[in-house]
Amino acid sequence: MENIESNFGVEMAFTNQSTSFDAFDISNPILIKLRAQVRKHVGHFIKENDFLLEMNAGTGLDALYFSEKYNVRIHAIDISEGMLNQFEAKVQLKKLEGKITYEKLSFMNLSDVPYRNFDYVFSNFGGLNCTGNLNIVLSQLPTILKPGAIITLVIMPVICPWEFMWLFTRNYKKTFRRFHKNGSNAKIENDHFTTWHYSYSIIKKMLGKQFKPLKVESMSLLFPPPQSIKFAKQNPRLLKTLERLDKLFGSILPFNKWGDHYIASFQFQP
Repeated sequence: MENIESNFGVEMAFTNQSTSFDAFDISNPILIKLRAQVRKHVGHFIKENDFLLEMNAGTGLDALYFSEKYNVRIHAIDISEGMLNQFEAKVQLKKLEGKITYEKLSFMNLSDVPYRNFDYVFSNFGGLNCTGNLNIVLSQLPTILKPGAIITLVIMPVICPWEFMWLFTRNYKKTFRRFHKNGSNAKIENDHFTTWHYSYSIIKKMLGKQFKPLKVESMSLLFPPPQSIKFAKQNPRLLKTLERLDKLFGSILPFNKWGDHYIASFQFQP
């Protein structure tokens, strides 16, 4: 099972960020574009009245969006109490208690989810990169899915062309941090924790033959990642060019499996 200290570090990092998370999200023009890309991807597969499990659900930004747009029922899990407090406030404000449920639970323990027969499983923005034992998470999915169910995972891969730009500053530590087999240090404000990076081929291997690949596309292949707000504001014309290049190459092999993240969807076919 997951190292308890590692879990605690991740939980504290996101709990401490929970009160400012939404403000950062809605004010970050890069993040707005990337979240829209994820939602458009999910929109190809999600159906009205689906029962969706969201792992590392955070403050519920995506859960509320999917619930209201597609009329789906959602059960959300997260290990951060602070994030879930924000989530709960949104659900109550929107009066969605009958459609959205939530609990404090690690995705390492999917067998403890009180529901089965999900039509969809979703995890956004590298939440699954917070474990070095992702195989344990993915191996539990068949026990909670309906035949034909869809999973969409947004994963941080090993190869990120944007980070190779650190070579020009001779910052080799940042350039190759994703290649470390024992994980790399991540930081949210003043909180540190470990993240691991997974190639698409590794994810596919972990899922096994029961899961049929449907679609994979890159995020922030050349377009800057969310932390690069200063660059985006200082280079608006270049930003538009990079966005066009991302759209051009983001769905073409092998580039669709690179980037700051990639979005991968599979169908469960037992």
